[in-house]
Amino acid sequence: MLLDAARQLVFTDYRVVTRRWELLADADGAFRDHEATHDRRNARLIELDGEFRCESSHGVLDGTAMRDVFDAFCDAEFRADWDVTVAEHGRDATSDLMPRTAAQRRADALVAIFRAAASAGIGGKPIDVSLNLIVDLDTFEQYVAHEIADAPVDIDPATVRDRRCETTDGVPVDPRQVVALAVIARLRRIVVDEHGVIVAAGRKRRLFTGALREALQAISPRCSWLGCALRAALAQVDHITPHVQGGATDASNGTVLCQRHNVLKHARSYTPRRQPDGTWLLSRPDGTPMQPPDAA
Repeated sequence: MLLDAARQLVFTDYRVVTRRWELLADADGAFRDHEATHDRRNARLIELDGEFRCESSHGVLDGTAMRDVFDAFCDAEFRADWDVTVAEHGRDATSDLMPRTAAQRRADALVAIFRAAASAGIGGKPIDVSLNLIVDLDTFEQYVAHEIADAPVDIDPATVRDRRCETTDGVPVDPRQVVALAVIARLRRIVVDEHGVIVAAGRKRRLFTGALREALQAISPRCSWLGCALRAALAQVDHITPHVQGGATDASNGTVLCQRHNVLKHARSYTPRRQPDGTWLLSRPDGTPMQPPDAA
């Protein structure tokens, strides 16, 4: 039966026949194989030199369902391109004239799936996704002027080390994209001065909870307590001057601290202060500064 099928069928169809035979001939083994595949399921998003790669592996049932959804979104991207092409070229429209390649449409389809999932949310509650981009004030103003009045962008090589235009993970972003996205996209731009102090924390076009907190976490990637390496995403944001003492809830009065050091700050009256150069200085209750870990 298998030899006859091999002579008559194309390879992909023959694979289906052999898999059916395997399932019937060794049901327990086939079940174990499927279970092992399911147990090995994995997914990850990897950033490598400014490029994100999405990798995942799944069992047959989940994979088939995901492929159907992916194909539907790819088809929607194709139809959108085709409508644009027909509107521009009429009867002369061909697939070669489409504004995107098939690979680009597949990539955009995957992004559309993630966005649709965020809108649908979890348990009926939409996921509030924010994109934080950190840019220094000089760079932002120069590129805004360039886009508005076609003014030249003159970057002093001596200031390159102080220039920032990146995600909160430190991945560089083209400043022109930041300026464009600040106008048309749902993102938050965090503009800092030459000392890393927040000048402005622009919001997405709709309000959302925790904008200021996320902005401070974005600009201070780790707990500000000397020697603590806990990432800001896992830390807390608290008032430098306590709120009960009249401390304002704004960027100038906020600091990122892990839970342990935040409790210690309140319990023992330690005081964090941001220096003019953007670094943090922690003072003991008696007002004496703590030494940094590498100080003599």
